[in-house]
Amino acid sequence: MRVTVRVLREVMLLVQVFDILKYTMQRVVQEEERRMESACLRDVTPSQCNVELVLTKLMENRYIVDWRCS
Repeated sequence: MRVTVRVLREVMLLVQVFDILKYTMQRVVQEEERRMESACLRDVTPSQCNVELVLTKLMENRYIVDWRCS
């Protein structure tokens, strides 16, 4: 029983991580589309995305439940 609960919590944590990654990639695509559609944004935003920076900002601004076992 204890192993099952631990495995379930680990799986839930992995699902959460993948959800965050999916959300981040969707945001990157949306921002790129906006940048390409707007002359003003093309001028003020970088042409390449720093994925590490995007993930860091996302993690800083998103509440993440800690599913790890105590």
